[in-house]
Amino acid sequence: GQNNRFNRFTVDGVAFGDPFGLESGGLVSTRGPVPLDAIGEFSVETAPVDIQQGFFQGGAINTQLKSGGNAFTFMGAAFYQNEDLRGSKADNLRRIGAFDSQVYVAQITGPIIKDKLFFAVTYERTRDTVPADVDPSQLGITDAEISAISATAQSVYNYDTLGVANDIVEKDDKLVTKLDWNVADGHRVTATYIWNDAALLAGQTGTGQLSAVGNGNPTYNLLSNNYTQGAKNHFGIIQSNNQWSDDFSTQLRVSYADYVRLQQPIGGTTFGQFQVCLDPTNPATGVGAAPAVCSPGQQRIQFGPDISRQANELDSQSLAVEFAATLKVENHTLKLIAERRRQDVRNLFAQRVSGAWLFDSIADFEARRANELDYAVPLLGGLDTVTAEFQNNSWTFGLMDTIDVTDTLT
Repeated sequence: GQNNRFNRFTVDGVAFGDPFGLESGGLVSTRGPVPLDAIGEFSVETAPVDIQQGFFQGGAINTQLKSGGNAFTFMGAAFYQNEDLRGSKADNLRRIGAFDSQVYVAQITGPIIKDKLFFAVTYERTRDTVPADVDPSQLGITDAEISAISATAQSVYNYDTLGVANDIVEKDDKLVTKLDWNVADGHRVTATYIWNDAALLAGQTGTGQLSAVGNGNPTYNLLSNNYTQGAKNHFGIIQSNNQWSDDFSTQLRVSYADYVRLQQPIGGTTFGQFQVCLDPTNPATGVGAAPAVCSPGQQRIQFGPDISRQANELDSQSLAVEFAATLKVENHTLKLIAERRRQDVRNLFAQRVSGAWLFDSIADFEARRANELDYAVPLLGGLDTVTAEFQNNSWTFGLMDTIDVTDTLT
C-alpha cells in the first residue's frame, strides 16, 4: 500500500495529517492528537467519490468526535503495566528490561442548556518509561571511563555531560473540548478545541553500535547528546450545518491549526558536540599523521548537542475555510464546494553551527587539543539567513451531480 504520509486523517472533517513530512506515523504527533475515547465513530475509505474527499493518494480515515447530550455522563480510566505484569517470553524470545506504562483518561459530557447547548470534554495523559537500547558496558565502556570524561568536561570545559541515560521517557497529553449548539430546527453550530503536547527522549546510542565492538570504534552518546523530540499542537474548529429546506442544505467550516515540532538538545545549544577516543594517548604520532585516528576496537564517548540539533526549528500554521451546498432536484443531488487553504511554514535546519570537535585521545581532550574541528557558519550572517519561510495557498472549487438512475443504481 501507500506510505502513511499519503493517507488522509480527518477529525470532524478537518485534516490532521503531518503538515511537513517529518512525523513517522503520518499524523501531527507520534500517538495522534485525539484520545480514542473522544471519538464517537470513524470510517475508512479507499476510493471515495465525494469531491470533498481530497488531498490524499492512499486511503481516507474520517473520525467524528463525541458530542454531549441532555444527560450528564462521566468516564474515568487508568491503565498501568510494568515488567512484572508481562510474560517472560514471546515466541521463544526472552523479554528483559524494566519498563513502566501509565495511561489516565477522564471524560465528562452533558448539557449547558437542555435541548439547546451541550459540551463534551476528554483528557488523556500518558507516561511511558522503557530501558535504553544499549548499556555502556555492552560496548566495553566502564563507569570509571564515563566519570573521568565527565569530570574533565566539567573542570576543563565547564560543561556538564549529564551522564548516562538509562531510560527512555515518553510523555503525551491530549485535551479535546467540543460545544454543540442547536440554534433552531435544522440549524446547528459546533465549536471544537484540541490540544496535544507529546515528547520523548531521542538520540540514544543505537543497537548498530554493538556490531562495531571488536572490529570498529563503538561510540556511546551521553545524555547531553540526546534531545527531546515531539510536537505541540493546537486546533480550533467552528462549523455551521444548516438544513434550509427538505431539498437544500449548507455547511460552513473554519479551522485553524498550529504545529510546533520539538528538536531540543537536552543540554542546550550553547556548546558543541565533542567526541573523545578512549585511547590514553594519540595512537598516531609523527609529522603528517592523519587526524581523527582511534585505535582499532577502541571505544569513543560523545556528548554535547548533536550536529543536527544545534539549529533545528520547525513550525507551521494553517487556516482553512470550507463551504459546501447540497441541492436535491428530482433524482439529482447537486453538490457545490468552495474551499480556501493557507499554510505558513518556518523551517530552520543548520548543522554544526556550534561545532563538532574530535579528540584522538584522553590526553588530547585534557589538553584542549582537538584533532579535528568541523564548524559551519552561514555565509550571509546570522541563523535567520538560513531559515526558510514560505507559504502555501490553495483554492478548490467543485461541482458534483449524483444521479439516482433507479432505487438500487446511482
